[in-house]
Amino acid sequence: MEYENIQELTVTLKEVESELLNHRSRIDLLLKNNEDLNSEVDNLKEKIKFKNEEINDLKDENSVLQTSLDHLKNLIYNLVHFLMDRIYRNKEKKKYMEFAKELYEHGALEDDDFNLLQDNKNLDNHKALEIEKDDIER
Repeated sequence: MEYENIQELTVTLKEVESELLNHRSRIDLLLKNNEDLNSEVDNLKEKIKFKNEEINDLKDENSVLQTSLDHLKNLIYNLVHFLMDRIYRNKEKKKYMEFAKELYEHGALEDDDFNLLQDNKNLDNHKALEIEKDDIER
C-alpha cells in the first residue's frame, strides 16, 4: 500500500512539475508585471509626496499673500477715511480734494472711493455723524 501511495505521489509531482514548466513563462511574466506595478506605485507615492510638499508651500505663500492683501486693504481704507476727514474740513477741502484727484488719476484710488470723496451728499452725512459723535462724547 505504501508503494502505491508513493507511486501516486510521484505521478502527482510529475504532473505538477509538468504544469509548472508549461506555465513558467506565464508565471515569469506575471512576476515581472507585479514588479513593474510595485515600481510604479513607488513612483506615484514619491510624486504624491512631492505634490503634497508643493501644496503646503503654496498654502504658506497664499497665507502670506492674504495677510499682505489684508494689510493693503486696511491701508487704503485708512487713507480714504483720512482724506474724507480732511476734505470735510472746509478750510482744507480744496487741497485734499486735489490730492485725492491726483491719487485717482494715478490709479491709487478706485472709482467708488473717489466718487465717495466727491459726493456732496456725504459731506452732509459726515457733518451729521460728527455732530452725533460730538453729542455722544459730551
